[in-house]
Amino acid sequence: MDLLSNGEVPFFVSHHKTSESKIQDKVLGALKAQFGNTSFTSQKFWVQPNQKNSTAEKENSSRARSFLFITLGVAVANSIDDSIQMILPENGLISLNIPLTKSRFSSHSTRTTHPFFVDGLNSIFEKLGINNKIENPYRFKTKGEMILQCEDIDFLKEHIAITMSCSHPENGRFLGREPLNCGYCVPCLIRQASEYQAGEIFTSYAIGDVRESVPTQKYKKGSDYRAFKIGLEKLSDINNEHSLALQIIRSGPIPYSTLNELNEYISVYKRGMSEVEQFLNS
Repeated sequence: MDLLSNGEVPFFVSHHKTSESKIQDKVLGALKAQFGNTSFTSQKFWVQPNQKNSTAEKENSSRARSFLFITLGVAVANSIDDSIQMILPENGLISLNIPLTKSRFSSHSTRTTHPFFVDGLNSIFEKLGINNKIENPYRFKTKGEMILQCEDIDFLKEHIAITMSCSHPENGRFLGREPLNCGYCVPCLIRQASEYQAGEIFTSYAIGDVRESVPTQKYKKGSDYRAFKIGLEKLSDINNEHSLALQIIRSGPIPYSTLNELNEYISVYKRGMSEVEQFLNS
């Protein structure tokens, strides 16, 4: 929306997923209605191994999807012009994805937009002669700040409820409903915290209001809620910048050229966690 509001003509690239295809269509339709049919181009890609090939090895995990999503975007950008950036819009807290507990280190937490991963890919692509840079313009903003500083906040508030940011939206199907934000995974908790910052919970969640329907310890679906509580308690005991710097590199090295840039990462981590804390304690 920021690009469209500023007169840019972006090319939206997405991966076709059957359960979420209708949601993508609704969002694209709303954007066309607001900004015009020629305001952007979009393309869904169906990337699926041939399941009928019995001799082919199959990837049973989703660990390669970060590379897949980003390279699809870079491929499209490069096919248009090698000077076009591939914009990877993600809030700073999710990008850093600091492990909330000791059990969430390594591959237990995704690194799709982590600064080190993005920086590494940019270096690899440059050596391959690919000049399209991957850029996350929101790496120093919380999700709440992204909403409040959106160039068209009225449009955002009107349509945010139809968007999806859930880790497992298929849960809606088990309730006999269309794909639905669950309300209790990490992305959903951060999403609700950002909506709370904007003054209202605009989205309907499968769990309802997680503050009133707190998942019990009997169920795995409450693990992210409990992890946030543990993470926030540990963060409250950290009272100096050096310790915070050590905290944010728990998910991987942070590439920075100046001390100010490192402080920006520390700051967005603190502000992002504060948003979640304010929401959970409200």
